[in-house]
Amino acid sequence: MSTRLVLCTVLAPLLATAGPATADDRDATCERLRAEGRAEALTLYAPRIQVEGARVPGVLQIQDPSAVVTEGYQVRAAITFSPVDALKGRAIERIAEAECTREQLAGELADVIAVGSGLGITEATRAELAYLEEHLADIDAIVAEVSARFAAQRATAVEVDDVRGRRSSIVVRMAELRASLATLEVVEVEPEMAASLSSLAGKYRDASIAVQERRGDLRALSPWRVEIRGGLAAADGADWFAVVELGYSFGGLFQGSANRRAAAARAKELDQDDREVGTRLQQLQTVMRRSLEALEPAQAALEDEVASLRAERDRVRTLESDSARHLLARLEIDVVVLEARRVYTAALLTARRPYAGDVK
Repeated sequence: MSTRLVLCTVLAPLLATAGPATADDRDATCERLRAEGRAEALTLYAPRIQVEGARVPGVLQIQDPSAVVTEGYQVRAAITFSPVDALKGRAIERIAEAECTREQLAGELADVIAVGSGLGITEATRAELAYLEEHLADIDAIVAEVSARFAAQRATAVEVDDVRGRRSSIVVRMAELRASLATLEVVEVEPEMAASLSSLAGKYRDASIAVQERRGDLRALSPWRVEIRGGLAAADGADWFAVVELGYSFGGLFQGSANRRAAAARAKELDQDDREVGTRLQQLQTVMRRSLEALEPAQAALEDEVASLRAERDRVRTLESDSARHLLARLEIDVVVLEARRVYTAALLTARRPYAGDVK
């Protein structure tokens, strides 16, 4: 029974490699990290086979007058298992798992950082395009009305050309928006990402520190040496032997403080290194806050201008002259164009606000 228990303890980590891959393992980076950790850990989990050949030196037994000098060769074969090595293997796999978690979080944050100052532009472009598509029929009706007045000799060719030119500008703008949207949607960030951004940043920091702590756990095993060895020794005859070794390096007494300093230094590094994902995210949030500071007065100015144009349009509607009708047509188109711009800015503000951090 005890033999089976020992074999299960030794072989269980080895047999675990035959298990099916989980869904998370489909991530290439995690798969690589886990495979590398596993490859290194397997050599530590498994027993080690040793074969030795030795020449036994001559020994003179002075106390025994009948003793003779004996010498010869001896062959030894043994299997060695180290519980400390098995713990090191497990520590290595824990490091790989911690690195996997860190890389997954870093990847999610990197998706946001990669878009950078382009955050929100996709949503804003989509909103402006939708508004123009919704009101293009109104523009067509205005052009048709001016053309009908021209046919009735109540509008000039210049007036017809003017409204047609304004419509063409809107159609070109819509084509540009569609072209931009086709590119922007390739790198679009999921909207729910903004809500969890700060949480992800905190988790990334914790995961980075966890990697350092797992490495400290591995180093903490280094002072220990525990080996169980058993086998056969053969010369003129053969017999079995067993050896248990236990050792400890006094350097381990001072290792804990060094590991704690390394973990503290890693925490400072995360706060100070501009290359770290967390620091770059803070820089992005600063950019988003400054963008909001610039966009909010611009949005207010657009709203004032739209209100002014609408008031002018309503005033002109009360006039009956042909020149007033042409001016009304121009104002109707101008309101659509300016309103589309206001919709773009409003959508950009809404999309960027969650990325700016704690901004009301």
